[in-house]
Amino acid sequence: MDQKVAENSARIYEDYYNQKNQQELLAFSLAKISPASQFQLATMKLSGTDVGLKKRYEDAMKEYKKQYSNFSQQKNTGFNFRINTQGRGSTSASMTGRSKESRHVRGTEVHRSRLFLRTAIAGSLVDLGLLTLFNILAFVGAFVAFLRFDMR
Repeated sequence: MDQKVAENSARIYEDYYNQKNQQELLAFSLAKISPASQFQLATMKLSGTDVGLKKRYEDAMKEYKKQYSNFSQQKNTGFNFRINTQGRGSTSASMTGRSKESRHVRGTEVHRSRLFLRTAIAGSLVDLGLLTLFNILAFVGAFVAFLRFDMR
């Protein structure tokens, strides 16, 4: 029963995130009309603080959780953490396991969310290209207007 509930909630969350991503894509596509928002989107992607940061972080945490779970199963740490609730609102917690020397988990990698420069540049190329196109069109328009101006 718990597995069915977990699968159903995972499906609901995935549908929610897909719909949210479609809305964000539409909003950012409409925002690209303005050169100011175009510049902001390009700099956000280059700095790694765009909307995809949260998704990248969550994916990295899921992967880390999976790796840590595999590691602890391989090492067979044998730790159990139990929380007991007793009458009148009193609660006690206990941890059982091996000796104190073996409680420090060694061999696990530290979780780091990485954004490589190559992916940042590749993600912002369209934005930078459109921004460059806007600048070229503005310069050509100003130059043509300057040439056609009659000073009499």
